[in-house]
Formats: sequence, C-alpha cells, structure tokens
Amino acid sequence: VVNASSPAFRRHGIVVMPNLVSVRYDDVKTTNNKVQTACRVVVDYTFTGPQGDQLHCTVAGEAWDGGDKATPQAMSVAFRIALLQALCLPTHDPEVDARPPY
Repeated sequence: VVNASSPAFRRHGIVVMPNLVSVRYDDVKTTNNKVQTACRVVVDYTFTGPQGDQLHCTVAGEAWDGGDKATPQAMSVAFRIALLQALCLPTHDPEVDARPPY
C-alpha cells in the first residue's frame, strides 16, 4: 500500500504527517504461553497537498511483538489503514456482504 501510493504522493507534492493521539501497552500471552507486548495506537494523519489543502483522518493500529518492535509495527498498521481508507484503495478481499449468512 505504501509502495503503491508513495510515488504518486511525491509526484503530486503530497506530504503525510502523523500525530500520535494515544498509545497503550499490554502484556499478552501467545498460545505457547510466551509473553509478548501488545501495542495499540490511535494516530491522526494529515495529508497536505501542494497548495495547502488538507485531509485529516484518525485511525487505530495494533501489533504484538516479543521484542522491541510492537510500536513501529502498530504505527505501520495504522498508516496502511489510513492509506487504504482515505484513498479507497481496493484490497481484492471478498466483500463481507457476499458471504453466505451464518
């Protein structure tokens, strides 16, 4: 998603700035009883065009990691979600409404 949108952003002079609204850490256990860190973030993104026009969006992101990478992973998830939703990018996932009822 980032690789697909970055060239167009550069070509058209669009800058994206994140603002971390909140972050929360919790210890979680995997199915193998290993402890990992769960990081949950809420991030405001501001997309600014070359003439100063702006688009704002707020998204959540979450990641688990056994080392020190939960925060950057959660931020990366949040950014991808912002791009997918703000730009209405197709994911080629099956439509939720297309599934048979349970």
